[in-house]
Amino acid sequence: MAILTTEYQFLGQAYLGTDSYNHSLYIRIYAKYSTQEINNNRSYVYYQARTYFEGGYIIDQQGSGSVNGTSANTVSNTVTRPTTGENIIATTEGWVSHDNDGKKSISCSASLSFPNWGWGNTANGSADLPNIPRFATITDYPASFTDEENPYFKFSNPANASMSCWLEINPTGEHLATRTLSGTSGTYTWNLTEAERNQLRAKTPNSNVATCRIGLYSTIGGTTSPNYKDVQYRIVNANPTNPAIEVVDNNQITKNLTGTTDVIVRGHSTLGVNIYPSYKAIAQKGATMKKYTLEGYEQTYSENQTVSFSIPNYSKNGFTLYSVDSRGNSTPSINTEPFPSQFFIDYFDITKGAISLARGNSGVGEEVTLSYSGTFWNGNFGAADNSLTATYKYKKTTSNIWITGTTTINPTISNNNFSYSGQIAGNTQSHGFDIDDSYDFEIVISDSLSTVTFSAILGSGKPAIALCGNKLALGDKYDTSLGGIQLWGDIYINGNRIS
Repeated sequence: MAILTTEYQFLGQAYLGTDSYNHSLYIRIYAKYSTQEINNNRSYVYYQARTYFEGGYIIDQQGSGSVNGTSANTVSNTVTRPTTGENIIATTEGWVSHDNDGKKSISCSASLSFPNWGWGNTANGSADLPNIPRFATITDYPASFTDEENPYFKFSNPANASMSCWLEINPTGEHLATRTLSGTSGTYTWNLTEAERNQLRAKTPNSNVATCRIGLYSTIGGTTSPNYKDVQYRIVNANPTNPAIEVVDNNQITKNLTGTTDVIVRGHSTLGVNIYPSYKAIAQKGATMKKYTLEGYEQTYSENQTVSFSIPNYSKNGFTLYSVDSRGNSTPSINTEPFPSQFFIDYFDITKGAISLARGNSGVGEEVTLSYSGTFWNGNFGAADNSLTATYKYKKTTSNIWITGTTTINPTISNNNFSYSGQIAGNTQSHGFDIDDSYDFEIVISDSLSTVTFSAILGSGKPAIALCGNKLALGDKYDTSLGGIQLWGDIYINGNRIS
């Protein structure tokens, strides 16, 4: 559809008839606007009826014509002798009101008749008026802002409407930080109070990021229209306050060794961390506290009760405690790595070294020598030194009965190393180990906190080949009372027993 301008525009025509000279007559309709009132939301429009004749003129004094259009009165006139080309026969005009969006279409018509000729017709036309700027709009705004900043927006208000603006977090309908403003254009920047900032923060208790709607209302003639833009809103610098904590050892054994609850012994203390209500972490900027985490362990936050961690066999030199709020802010609240040296003992468990069991008399005697070695933490816990003890037990390989050894086999210590080598007593009359049997051994080494067990096997004292001077025995020792070559045990040839 055509859009009116400030110059007359042709909108339509209608044919009336043709004379004897083959000249045709038409009625035409034109329209234009002269001005627009933005505040009143209206345009002043002219409508015009014109004749168009292709010949000289029509000899008739009895024609009539009229014109009408939207919001204008009908105007009628007598039409005499239409001459060649266009001739204005009637004009009407009036104010045309636009709708709430500033839009409007007009319609109009022009009529002409010559009764003596039997001619008559009406031309119709329609067009759009240019839109009239109506309500205020936001023309520029930030992509994001933080809870510590003041947001802004630029606006256009061509109708000079009354305006108000607001902020709305995760648009729910509640308008915060409402302001009024004026002007046909400009930039508005909030100067938020701390109370208003807290209202905004409280609307996003579970996330550091939210959507904030920057809204603008404008009102014209009792009608209010909203315009808004959604931007990112971010909470910053909102980590919980640090709690104060108590660190203790909850293992009675290590407490007895250190003489205090303040010292942690690596790998054996039960690390206790206590957070008392009066020293708890406090959430910031509208968040709520949720939990504490410590080295993979988690405890629910409490406002009124002590929160405690108890981690057995704690082996790290220090720990990091996190205070976590409802937004997931969890930067380290407490970092003790490493512990102060006076509160940490770098103990380590006993480590086994080598072990051996050897029969005397070139491996065929009853007497047996035990040798073993290893490393341990050679230090003072505070209330007691770390000390080593060693015991052994044995049994015949064919038996299930263990016998406790009677020899004291405590090791010699050098720095963090320990070792032992000496003859041990067995269960024979000579306090040795029967040469006809093999034995299973277990040697147990213990210090104040850890224990290791060596396992070993002592073979029998029977030799496979025995030489006595130039004499030979197979399968046992050489019996000098018998002489000759001695074969002990069964003899097989090609799988067949011969003795």
